[in-house]
Amino acid sequence: MALLMRAMRWKAIDAGTEALLSKRALDRQRGRWAAQGSTLGPPRQDAPGEAELRGLASLRDAGVITDEEFRARKRHVLGI
Repeated sequence: MALLMRAMRWKAIDAGTEALLSKRALDRQRGRWAAQGSTLGPPRQDAPGEAELRGLASLRDAGVITDEEFRARKRHVLGI
């Protein structure tokens, strides 16, 4: 049993070391990209009406509006 526990501890240490090294590598690469003036990609642009649809979905999930009302507003927002 002690051998199993020791093996499990080493596995956890290996996983933690791997995570730390990969974070360091990512930080180093981000520093290189920043020095070059590039970013990890363009900022995400929300689609028109996306925020309103998210709000309607949360109202539907909370039971404030019915599924039928949600679908009707969704068609209206999307212009369908």
